[in-house]
Amino acid sequence: MIYAVKGNKVYQVGENPAMQEDFLNRGYDLTDESGKILKHSPVKTVPYSQYAQVLAELEVLREAKKK
Repeated sequence: MIYAVKGNKVYQVGENPAMQEDFLNRGYDLTDESGKILKHSPVKTVPYSQYAQVLAELEVLREAKKK
């Protein structure tokens, strides 16, 4: 069985590709029974503050690798 998950909302989607696509377009991830993510929603975004933090951490790691 396939489930659509977003926040604390979980819907049973099943094997219907049209239904799966609809939930993906509304920001839901698709998971299996054990909670393993099968597909991430393509409409999700990352807040800029988190993006900037990751870039800073990446730069630190690159500098450490050079030494």
